[in-house]
Amino acid sequence: MSRIGARLACLTFALAAVPSSASATAMSFCDDCSTTVNLPFTFPFCGTNWNQVHLSSNGQVTFGGQNNDWSPSLGEFHQNPARIGIPWNDTQVLSGGSEEYFVNSDSLEMVFTNVPNYWSGGFNTYSVELFDTGAFTITITNAQVGNGPQPNAIVGYSCGSSSSGAPQVDLSSEPQPIVNNTTYNSVYQVFTIGSWDLNNTVLEFCGTDPNGCIFDEDEDGFTEDDGDCDDNDPLVYPGAEELCDGIDNDCNGIIDDGVGPLFVDADGDGFTLCSDCDDTLVFIYPGAPEYCDGLDNDCDGLIDEDSDTDFDGISACSGDCNDADPTIYPGAPEIPYDAIDQDCSGSDLVDLDFDGYDCVCVGGPDCNDLNPLVYPGAPEIPYDGQDQDCDGADLVDVDGDGYVATAAGGDDCNDTNALINPAGIEICNSLDDDCDGFIDDQDFDGDGYLAGPCGGPDCNDADPNINPGATEIPLNGIDEDCDGSDDADGDGDGYDASFAGGPDCNDNDPNVYPGAPEIPDFIDNDCDGIIDEGTINYDDDGDGYTEVGGDCDDDDVTINPSAIEVCDGVDQDCDGVVDDGTDCFDDDGDGFSEATGDCNDADATMNPGATEVIGNGVDDDCDGLVDEGGDATDDDGDGFAEIGGDCDDADPAVFPGAEEICDNVDQDCDGVIDNDTDCFDDDGDGFTEEEGDCNDADATMNPDADDPPDGIDNNCDGELDPGYVDDDSDGDGWTELAGDCDDANDAVHPAAVEVCDGIDQDCDEIIDEETDCFDDDGDGVSEDDGDCHDGDPAISPDEDEEPDNGIDDDCDGLVDEGSDRFDDDGDGFSEEGGDCDDGDDTVHPGAEEIADGIDNDCDGLIDEGTDAFDDDGDGFSEDEGDCDDANGWVFPQAAETECDDTYDDDCDGDVDRADTDCGAPTDSELPSTGDCTCESNIAGADEATLAGLLLLLLLGRGRRRHR
Repeated sequence: MSRIGARLACLTFALAAVPSSASATAMSFCDDCSTTVNLPFTFPFCGTNWNQVHLSSNGQVTFGGQNNDWSPSLGEFHQNPARIGIPWNDTQVLSGGSEEYFVNSDSLEMVFTNVPNYWSGGFNTYSVELFDTGAFTITITNAQVGNGPQPNAIVGYSCGSSSSGAPQVDLSSEPQPIVNNTTYNSVYQVFTIGSWDLNNTVLEFCGTDPNGCIFDEDEDGFTEDDGDCDDNDPLVYPGAEELCDGIDNDCNGIIDDGVGPLFVDADGDGFTLCSDCDDTLVFIYPGAPEYCDGLDNDCDGLIDEDSDTDFDGISACSGDCNDADPTIYPGAPEIPYDAIDQDCSGSDLVDLDFDGYDCVCVGGPDCNDLNPLVYPGAPEIPYDGQDQDCDGADLVDVDGDGYVATAAGGDDCNDTNALINPAGIEICNSLDDDCDGFIDDQDFDGDGYLAGPCGGPDCNDADPNINPGATEIPLNGIDEDCDGSDDADGDGDGYDASFAGGPDCNDNDPNVYPGAPEIPDFIDNDCDGIIDEGTINYDDDGDGYTEVGGDCDDDDVTINPSAIEVCDGVDQDCDGVVDDGTDCFDDDGDGFSEATGDCNDADATMNPGATEVIGNGVDDDCDGLVDEGGDATDDDGDGFAEIGGDCDDADPAVFPGAEEICDNVDQDCDGVIDNDTDCFDDDGDGFTEEEGDCNDADATMNPDADDPPDGIDNNCDGELDPGYVDDDSDGDGWTELAGDCDDANDAVHPAAVEVCDGIDQDCDEIIDEETDCFDDDGDGVSEDDGDCHDGDPAISPDEDEEPDNGIDDDCDGLVDEGSDRFDDDGDGFSEEGGDCDDGDDTVHPGAEEIADGIDNDCDGLIDEGTDAFDDDGDGFSEDEGDCDDANGWVFPQAAETECDDTYDDDCDGDVDRADTDCGAPTDSELPSTGDCTCESNIAGADEATLAGLLLLLLLGRGRRRHR
């Protein structure tokens, strides 16, 4: 069998490789036409065996009829006749290229070569080949998607009108050959401009056979099913000549079997002399394991090559510890620290200086593996810049006083005496004990007063203006006369200034001192670190608000302008309205709150006292039902609304398809009362079954009818014609001549009532009709199987629910579920009524908004009214630390620059001047309250720092931001 293989390497010559038995025949030289070809074989396709095909100039092969349409539309592709698109893409041979076909005894090939598109030009080269097995291939060397009125291309096949529901597949990623085993009526892909990806591709189709197909890959006339043991080698197939080549050419399971001495296997190892290099030893043959025995065991011409596989001159048999690496063998140069044993000594080289310690580079303790004098515990040489003992540093502090010797770049002027270092105490010993360059300390500032341990009274020998004879300058924080104190009570309130070590936090104001009365003036009057405590400016309950800031109850932390209102009769948020925003507040003013049953307290037209408005999709009266009483609502719950045909939507026993009973009511809404019951005159003879009609399907049989001798009880008196020879064996009033199909069973006769038992009781050759186990409407489901309307094939459990038709199409007890007018989650609102998530009964208009990242009340805002919502739009919610989410100026990371506005602008817990941003000194800025001296705390301070601190303490109130 001839075919084009599915290997890309064959694409170069695939289109030119024409079977020798075929000759090229040109297709009709025209545009939008077909050439009809009679096949010398039968091609099975779409359930029919075809002996004729139609080859379209636009790239189609059709069966059973021509189709020359140029437009590659999907609807056309799925219509009759059945076809193969190769691709179908409006080609124009009149503008160039060629279209021809080749016919063989078992295949047909149609070839397009350099044919342009009608609208966009370009060149298309592709082919299709059909095989008598039903398989076919599509080979695409080059193709373009056109850009005219139909910029599409379709590749694949379609069985016609039965294919319209089959989904397309991605042919470029579909495994080859392509088999559609489930719905094999269509396999295709639609391409648009920019999506084409099939150039240089061969597609193999197993046709429309759901069981697949077999290809003869090597074209030797045998498939794998025919016994071809190597379908990629045309010299291998059943019956082929056996060659002396180490291959089973004739597929009989024996290699190189034949005649003559070359085909003898003397050692019985499975190989003859054709391929066995030593047919006397059973362990020598092609593919045998190579041993260290000096023999070519695997017949590859190499001896023991598997033993010296890296060709480094030393085999594994001779001690090569890694025969896969030519740099590893006994005597090879060892590379230290690489975790590889190059010389096969049994370990890597990790102690390069042979001092007995491994290098740190491999986890050892030797910090210098190139110097045998460096190792843990080696004698340390001070000040040489080397770490001899590997403790991590050179020895630079010999006396161990914590200071580096000057010889090593440090400041210890005597590294042999631990008492001499920069922190040493200068004593009168003719030594520079503190390494400051001076011995025994002298009058360094030249003010005539000595300092230091040698008896001098100068309290600051670095400043000539400070000595026991200097004049004291009050309130500058300096002890000029060395008497131990500064004149520090500047305001005369009896307390020294804090910067002079006293407790007065403002020594410029006699009204500010420890214990002074606190007044609402934004000043810490009593120097306790708290501003205005006990006044209207202070947040007594710590909720972030003062009375001045709007706190209507500053003794209750739960009451403030940012508090959440709860349903308790208290105004928590200080807005003058009690319980607003809670379920017990009537938001829409309709007289009902959520607590009293209002299902949408944002709409005054929706409350328990409202009247239901039909057709608006909303539960107006809050009774849990939407649009009850309307034509689109199934009021009685029988699966049908008025618009679905329910003629009495207040009676659940009345609906289309209901069982008719004898009560003078039209139960099935067909306009006829009591039909299909015993009180209905079915045959119109004036009598019903209740009135004695023994066959209400025959107008000639009734109590007033004549009773001729015909073997039938025409007058319904229970007796057959006197003297009639045909016996009524079972006494049911019917003989076999009269139509009794079982005269041994009195429950079976033409007037019997059919019951659900698999028996034809009424002898009409239909079993169980008019019973619940009979499928009346032919939809495959009976009443016993769950069909809620067995008179309509469009209504059954197998059907999909059609929205907005007022009918329970799928018999699940729900009408129009899934449509926008249906309340799917039972929360009183449908999509038409504004429900933005009809699968969640906690989400609907008027629902309580909670902090869950969902728009619960369907107003387009998420989490509004909760601590997770940024009410003031400053980028922070209460959950994110905003201490006043009604004020856009207050939020974490805001600048506390307005120092008199009573707001904690940056939400750090410090208000106005208690905040460091407004000048409150930090801990590092405050002077020490411990054992300090003027020399260590004041005299050594930078003058600019002291002046700035004094300025901050004297600053008045700043400007107030307007909000």
